[in-house]
Amino acid sequence: MTRFITALLTITLLAACGGSEASAPDDAVTTTVSASTSTTDPPGDPALSEFPEAEGLVYGTNGSVEYVTIPATECTYVTSSPIVVDEMLVWSMHDHGHGCEPRDALSATLLGYDLSTGTLHVLAEGYTGEATPALVEAEGLLFWNTTFGGAVQVLDPATFEVIATNEELSVVSDSSGVYLDGTYYFGTINTPEDNCQDPIKETCGGLYGMTSDGTIVARLATEDGFRSWVGAGITTDGEYLYVGGGPQHHGDSDDEYLYGCSVVKLDASLEVVASFDPGDEGCHRTGAGNADEDAVAGEIVISMDGTLWVQFAHAVDDRNTYALFHLDENLEEMCAFEVEVGPLMAAGYYQGVTIDAEGNAYVSITVPDGARRTAELWKVTPDCTGTLLDTAPGQGTSTPVLADDSVVLFAVSGELRVVSTEGELVAAYELGTDAPVVSSPVIVDGSIFVVATDGTVSVISDAGLEGYGDAWWPRFRHDDSGSGAVNLAG
Repeated sequence: MTRFITALLTITLLAACGGSEASAPDDAVTTTVSASTSTTDPPGDPALSEFPEAEGLVYGTNGSVEYVTIPATECTYVTSSPIVVDEMLVWSMHDHGHGCEPRDALSATLLGYDLSTGTLHVLAEGYTGEATPALVEAEGLLFWNTTFGGAVQVLDPATFEVIATNEELSVVSDSSGVYLDGTYYFGTINTPEDNCQDPIKETCGGLYGMTSDGTIVARLATEDGFRSWVGAGITTDGEYLYVGGGPQHHGDSDDEYLYGCSVVKLDASLEVVASFDPGDEGCHRTGAGNADEDAVAGEIVISMDGTLWVQFAHAVDDRNTYALFHLDENLEEMCAFEVEVGPLMAAGYYQGVTIDAEGNAYVSITVPDGARRTAELWKVTPDCTGTLLDTAPGQGTSTPVLADDSVVLFAVSGELRVVSTEGELVAAYELGTDAPVVSSPVIVDGSIFVVATDGTVSVISDAGLEGYGDAWWPRFRHDDSGSGAVNLAG
């Protein structure tokens, strides 16, 4: 699948990344390739891509793991899960923190990993994004939610040129949208800072439907009684939309219930059909400070029987427990799976639930372990009975991925663990960096691809896996198109 050049030159990722804390394994073999035009051959293949290869890359191997790193900085923080567009693995770059310096050279790009050559290319520039893009192959459209330059960019997936954008809302989007019946639905941020609250910006914390030319055709916003930071990716069952939100800041107050930190079911016109808000109404805060609200984490996942799974980033009440809820199609609680976690975040904003062919749910969470934290991988049956499958040091911030109806890919800082659905550790691979992993691992033609927060791409080709098997919802955003969609409507 991939071909890398091997050299006798050892270079640490610390040097390549301009001071980033993450580093490559000590025994890694690497070579640096700087390329910005088609005059430089990519390693391992004389064929040249029409897109420029990114500059300052480091290609290397660590045992059977092949990897490529970018010139990251301490600001680099990739949360977008890769999707597959033709022969490219595609994701959005992002730097975290307001005013963080220095930015990395690729922070405002859409990157593509060429599956045939194993090289990394710049597909589009000028925008940053935290969300996973969505490919609508049948329509020839690629939707890219961005946190700089407007809320949504519409690209031609053949050329990666921006063909439409929407700037009239004057607000950005940091979660994935969904395409349904010719309309792309997305939500906007609702930060407590002045750009949303002083003066109150009505388009913050809203839901919008947009056609492919950038025209807004549906909206649900503050004037309609809805204001919620739409931080979870929107999903659809082919008829209804499912939205998970966060803070409902409205100026200097969030006392009025505006569906903040709740699950909302909507029809295609963005009429609210049902909602679910466990624990304290609106946003419960644990007291940990900063962003400690019980926002919905990841996405609302739709099972094959129309029931739903939803988890919350923090505890929903003073008991300080992580909660994964199984809801019926009317958003009524059927059961809950809980783990004591304390006041800190248990599930991240970009990690979701996955579902196997029997309807069992899989989640990775972070729990306290004295002064440290531990990542846990759980299997939860439809009646909310949980089985702990695996633990690892650090934080469980990535969506567990289901493979071959027999194993789960459990990504933690510096390592990919392959765990059987019965809890046996089948294999463990040291990645090309020790940075955390937030994005979902991806399986393409039997190879596993893991993108860490520092932008390092690790490739595992000898795991002996074929794909996602018959799992119903095997990865974040459901599939390699990033659709966030199933069709239960017939």
